[in-house]
Amino acid sequence: MSPQAKKEYFEVLYKRHKEASRKEKTVIIIECCAVCGYHRKHTIRRLRGYKRFTKPKPKKRGKPSV
Repeated sequence: MSPQAKKEYFEVLYKRHKEASRKEKTVIIIECCAVCGYHRKHTIRRLRGYKRFTKPKPKKRGKPSV
């Protein structure tokens, strides 16, 4: 599965996961693990909007204001 296809797949799953009950969420996570080959925790973090690998905000340059 290509990275672009995984991204599209997660967009659809995110919407389903957001509105699902607890039992349905379990089924969605197991399904995603089987399709994408991810571990459960990675799938859960991605579906919750986990943003660990985003770039940090740029630091302010210049002298600090007093």
